[in-house]
Amino acid sequence: LILQHLQKEGTPLGPGDDFVQIAKEAFEAATQQQSPAQEELASFYAIHKTVPSWVDLKQLERGQNVYLKYAPAISLSLYYRSLVAGFSIPKIAAVIRSTRYLAPPS
Repeated sequence: LILQHLQKEGTPLGPGDDFVQIAKEAFEAATQQQSPAQEELASFYAIHKTVPSWVDLKQLERGQNVYLKYAPAISLSLYYRSLVAGFSIPKIAAVIRSTRYLAPPS
């Protein structure tokens, strides 16, 4: 709904736009003169700005540390062992070309 409002108002999200930052700005600038998209963005941010009570922040931090520790090895493994090989298989490459999987939206 938010994306549709933004599109109708002539301000669609671009590839480098930060949705959360845009929502935060709409929330902080909340006035009675907001467009439908701005109202939806502000509402979205108001609902999602707080961390739920069930989130274990210490466990989340441990997960982040594990990810950061092993990300280089995981990335290299994916790159050399599956992604390059998978994308070079002729039938898979044909699907990727026909669906424009690797092409940016135009």
